Amino acid sequence: MVPWLIDIPQTRTAPEEIRRRLRLLDPTAEVLYLGWSTWYVGKVRPTQDTWRIAMRMLANYWALSAAKRATPRGVRRYHFALACLQGFRPVAQYTLRDLDGRVVKDFAESFYHWQHARGDLLEDGWKAEDNARERNRELFRDEYAAKDVLDYARTSNFGYAVSSVRSGQVPPVPSGRSRILSIPA
Repeated sequence: MVPWLIDIPQTRTAPEEIRRRLRLLDPTAEVLYLGWSTWYVGKVRPTQDTWRIAMRMLANYWALSAAKRATPRGVRRYHFALACLQGFRPVAQYTLRDLDGRVVKDFAESFYHWQHARGDLLEDGWKAEDNARERNRELFRDEYAAKDVLDYARTSNFGYAVSSVRSGQVPPVPSGRSRILSIPA
């Protein structure tokens, strides 16, 4: 039997096989069930920062009204804060009735990327994302380019098949003019 690293009330527990396989990947791995088909997979590594964050979470919980604390979301928040107080750090959240092998597969992939990612490659990726965002911002600062994008988004290649997209039957209103419609009596 795999020992528990976190002691919080749980109405269900993860299958022993899944917990065992997670612990083979990382001895600090833990699975928590917080009710209402909500499972968290994470690592237990107590630090002052996790303790401080958990204390803030508990303070926010106790600041809620009694009715809000009693809701399913409130109970989940309380149990999650108790787990974080013991050093739990979530890696993934699942909304499943029963856990299966994909939880272990996802954790293994995450663990692999965490072990093999080089810091400079991560920073290069972040910088590339920032540069792309800035290019997009520059593009949309141009009023005419933004209007072109909106006009394109308002048209559809599917005609009447997609009713949620205006398909170009109504001529666009030129900017600077407004159309006043009268409703027949």
